[in-house]
Amino acid sequence: MIAIIAILAAILFPVFAQAKEAAKATACLSNGKNIGTAILLYANDNEDVVLPSKLFPNTAPIDDQVAGAWTKTIQPYLKNEDVLFDPSFSEANNYRAESERCYGEPTTGTNLLPPPKTYGGRNGFFSHYGIASGSIPSTACSTRNSPHQAYAGSGWVSGTWVNRSSTEVVEPARTAIVGDAYTAVRKDLSRLSVTFGCEGTFRHKGKGANLGFLDGHSKYIPNDPEFGYIDQDAQGCYYKRYFAWDK
Repeated sequence: MIAIIAILAAILFPVFAQAKEAAKATACLSNGKNIGTAILLYANDNEDVVLPSKLFPNTAPIDDQVAGAWTKTIQPYLKNEDVLFDPSFSEANNYRAESERCYGEPTTGTNLLPPPKTYGGRNGFFSHYGIASGSIPSTACSTRNSPHQAYAGSGWVSGTWVNRSSTEVVEPARTAIVGDAYTAVRKDLSRLSVTFGCEGTFRHKGKGANLGFLDGHSKYIPNDPEFGYIDQDAQGCYYKRYFAWDK
């Protein structure tokens, strides 16, 4: 009898583990969709302007940056802080993504994780998701090694405030606005980090991440969602498929 129970346990435990992970991934996808919907509601009340990732520049006092984070601005439309946190999140996988996919060397991300807990949140994180920051796209033709990106969000870009209108976006159904990443104060206290893109790699099976798009839908993107999908425009210039609102 004991042998039979042991055999059944060996068979069923992996199944239970897979089911648990699938449930977490589904919850994560649902969170992203809810955040994306709240971003659309914000735009509806603010002349179609996409929610800013933060209301203060990196040069502002860190307390002001925290107070102006998108996680605060979105609450009147989200009305649920739990949605900002992903049951699938792990600091180890997040750091691995930064080291292997975003920056290419393990030492680069040491100022990012773990974040200080002084500013609240959950273990120092204000969210296990990030949203698109404002961006000013380059007019130069980009290469495959350095593909064009133009995040669809609003906010501060190199000292310039960008109000990105959702009506400017060429393909809302292809343009991501929220994704598996994180929002937290850097470990060195230099600024608030609102990450978005490659940071979600490795969060789920298939080395992929969930993205929410500007038309309101969300989906899982296998492999690295930022650097794993590079397209060319009519001029032969390369761009990141899900991270270029002007393509």
